[in-house]
Amino acid sequence: MTARTGRIPAIDGLRGIAILLVIYQHSIATAVGKASAATFGLSFPYITGNAWMGVSLFFILSGFVLAIPYLQGERQMHTRADAFIFYKHRALRLLPLFLFMSVVSYAFGMAIGQHNYRSLFLAVTTGSMLTRSEFFPTINGPFWSLAIEIWFSIAFPFVLWLIARVGFWRTVLFFLVLSVAVRLAGTHFEFIAIHQNPLKDSFIARTDDFLIGMAIAKLYVDGVRIKNSWLLVTVGIGCLLIAAVGWDLRLQGRIPVLLTAFLNNFTQAGFAAILLVAIQEKSALARAMSVWWLRILGAMCFSIYCWHGLLIRPAFLVDPFNPALILEFWCVLLVLAGFTYRYIEFPHTKSTRDLFLLQKNP
Repeated sequence: MTARTGRIPAIDGLRGIAILLVIYQHSIATAVGKASAATFGLSFPYITGNAWMGVSLFFILSGFVLAIPYLQGERQMHTRADAFIFYKHRALRLLPLFLFMSVVSYAFGMAIGQHNYRSLFLAVTTGSMLTRSEFFPTINGPFWSLAIEIWFSIAFPFVLWLIARVGFWRTVLFFLVLSVAVRLAGTHFEFIAIHQNPLKDSFIARTDDFLIGMAIAKLYVDGVRIKNSWLLVTVGIGCLLIAAVGWDLRLQGRIPVLLTAFLNNFTQAGFAAILLVAIQEKSALARAMSVWWLRILGAMCFSIYCWHGLLIRPAFLVDPFNPALILEFWCVLLVLAGFTYRYIEFPHTKSTRDLFLLQKNP
């Protein structure tokens, strides 16, 4: 395989999978876990509640698409001017929708009698990720991961600078060790959520997700071929299951808390294996991830992610398996996400085909 340019269809498909995982987790995962436990008597009923790992997939994909143009030589990061161009491009990609949805989220809160100016301020400044009370911003809980995305974008030129001086794989190893060390410290941080907390899921502690994506990009650009795709996919799924079962065991208090710092690495290995196969053009997984509806969900995933947390509560907490409520939720979500995708994310794109399928990965 030789290095290619342009959009990789399977990347959008994987983004579509990631947003479906996140929405499932925030909507019906708990209900599915309870139902499966009651019906089948499963030993690990909460294995159905680990779709939050879709956020890790988002981070890995971000590292991949950010690194590709630099590893292929389409762009360079040698001067301050290069860094400025990157920051300008990235700010135009992330900030308009992020700031718009922050205000919209605050307005949603006002509509139900919440006037949380502090949450709005901490969200738009990304200071929320440094707090206990606003790690999941009150105005829009899923924004916790957007703060990490923004801070990795800020750090990205420095990562490339380090790669240029000490080498690619040494840089990857450095951040793997650093992130695990911070997560080990974070395992002793008591928080309302067992899977995330402000230390274990700080920007530094999650940087290795992005570096894993960059590593896959490096293999892609270097033309690495996969001879046994299904074996690698099986290994990847196995790693994800190990991570899920590990979190379930921790939820039940059956493994030491320190081990949870390494469960992120199993998640990374699982998604990295799947990504490595998906970017092989002739693989069955690449074809599966390139179906049009998954690609459209993936293309719109930023808008969908920003809206879904505001719409889930009324739709699913009352009756999570009600088909009418599910249909209503998805119709409203796709209409609102389609609006912001078209007019906030890409207001100057005229062609619908270009808008949904042919843009380069940001």
